Amino acid sequence: MDEYRFDYRRPVPPGRVIFTVHNEGSLDHELVLVALPERVAVPRKRRRQPQLVATVFHVRPRPPDSERKFAVDLTPGDYAMLCFIEASDGETHLDKGMRSEFRVR
Repeated sequence: MDEYRFDYRRPVPPGRVIFTVHNEGSLDHELVLVALPERVAVPRKRRRQPQLVATVFHVRPRPPDSERKFAVDLTPGDYAMLCFIEASDGETHLDKGMRSEFRVR
């Protein structure tokens, strides 16, 4: 994690996946891993009425230069990593582009 982005190795395989989450930024960041139903994309801006998606795992806000590992079992499909922390200007990190979608095949 860094300011308003997630960097990760692609592709993400199906099965047991171990994520190492390291906050390389200067702000706190979180990682919310969600499974996306078919034909659902992550909005570019926060919506007042969010679409319901299943949370696969949530890494609570991490301070700069901290790390967390977790393992999840992923089935083929679409997923997204999101950060909902609110910035000092009132926008969320998601609003500022901190989201990344990926497909498990």
